Amino acid sequence: MANKQSKIDELVSQDAVSSLNEQISKLVAENDKLRRENAEIPGLRREKDLLMARIIELERLTKESAENEKRSRIENSELKSRVTKSERDIEEIKQKKITPNISELHADISIESDTSASDITDNATNSDEHQEEMKSQVSNSHSTELSVCIKPKSSEDKEMDDFLVERHNEQILNEIKERNREKNLQCESPTENSPKKDTYISNIKSSIYPEQKKEQGLIQEISTSIKDQNNITEISQNNVRQNHVTEIASDQDIICLYQNACDAEKDAIKANQEEILC
Repeated sequence: MANKQSKIDELVSQDAVSSLNEQISKLVAENDKLRRENAEIPGLRREKDLLMARIIELERLTKESAENEKRSRIENSELKSRVTKSERDIEEIKQKKITPNISELHADISIESDTSASDITDNATNSDEHQEEMKSQVSNSHSTELSVCIKPKSSEDKEMDDFLVERHNEQILNEIKERNREKNLQCESPTENSPKKDTYISNIKSSIYPEQKKEQGLIQEISTSIKDQNNITEISQNNVRQNHVTEIASDQDIICLYQNACDAEKDAIKANQEEILC
């Protein structure tokens, strides 16, 4: 019995030892595991600290960005209001500048038109007076020179006089047509009316004096031809009496031609005045 009991005790002790060994091995494994985990804890703590720092930094940046966005919205609204006000001020300034400029432009155009019309009227009046004086001079020269020896005008001289008067009339008609064409062009392009009007007025002013010069040249030519004929030819009193009627007729033809030229020039000046006043 004692042997059996000892055997049982040995078996029990062996089982206990084996179980204890198993438990010890388990505990050793768990201990090793815990040690490894404990070794990882400082690194995890460092990572945790870094993550917390990053979270704090992100929260701070988010808060700052929100404040900056709010401030930017306020500044944008202020800038928009300032831009709107500036644009409105610029429009007002433009309107203030444009209105006086338009009024001054109309005033300048009206003054220039009145001045040009008055100048042209004065020039036309002076031209009429000059024509009357030249007519009287031609008549006096004819009446004076008829009492002296005068040779009857040849057909060539008459043709020359007719040609000069015809050329003068054609030139006046061409100028009138040209001015009418310029006026039509001005009506088709109203935006360029003011500068073309000034040019047109200046052209009319400049054209009056050449016409007067041409007229003086024509009269001087006629007088010179008569004087040259008087100096070249000496006819006796009998020839003068015989040819007196013929010479008077030729002189009357010259005066009529000259009057026709003067009338044509007057018509041209009146037409120009009417165009400007229109």
